[in-house]
Amino acid sequence: MSDSNPGDCLSVAPASSSVAAAGAENGLPTFQRNVLRKYFRRASFTPEDVAEIEYQRLVRFPGVGAKGLQNIRTWLHGYGLDLKNVPAPAAVAEIRAAGANGKTQRIARAIALLRKQGFVVKPSRIPNNPG
Repeated sequence: MSDSNPGDCLSVAPASSSVAAAGAENGLPTFQRNVLRKYFRRASFTPEDVAEIEYQRLVRFPGVGAKGLQNIRTWLHGYGLDLKNVPAPAAVAEIRAAGANGKTQRIARAIALLRKQGFVVKPSRIPNNPG
């Protein structure tokens, strides 16, 4: 007879995918996990669920800032995933440089989208004020 306790060898597999999903969420900081729970309107989600979110949609969701977005993307990268339609780094920099002004941010996003589609966007030319 062995000296080991039979209970030491027991392993319990997750009973449902929601338990497995909860384990996957553990890599996220609490704040981002709670934001995504609000986004999905449910307590658990998988990395695959998050990877189906459009980048621009998540950026506009309340509570998601630059740091939170980076945390979510880093977490997804750990699973070999990323958000849908992530703009090029230059476009992201333009969006961030636009500041907190909502109208300016929308314009920067529109410019980034146009450039992504191959358009050349030039600054407007304001005529000199004769005076």
